[in-house]
Amino acid sequence: MTTIPIARLRYTRTTGRWSLYWRDRRMNFHEYKRNRPTKNVRVRLDYLDSHEDPIFWGRTSGLVPLPRKAKVADGRSRIRSRHADPAHGS
Repeated sequence: MTTIPIARLRYTRTTGRWSLYWRDRRMNFHEYKRNRPTKNVRVRLDYLDSHEDPIFWGRTSGLVPLPRKAKVADGRSRIRSRHADPAHGS
């Protein structure tokens, strides 16, 4: 399974805030200006999990995003996305 990052969260120690970055098709990250940096990282994770903005998840064009959570070695949750294609019965 190949994984491709969809977003990046950056913590700035001097301000104590988390910023959200989006990835372009060339795999470069850019600050997401629609959401201001916040001290609560959960706010940013919840926004990504909500699938509100196609800049992160793309336009599904008939594909239904099905988020899955998987535990990583340190016990934190990592969100993976897979798309079910109705034409293939997935």
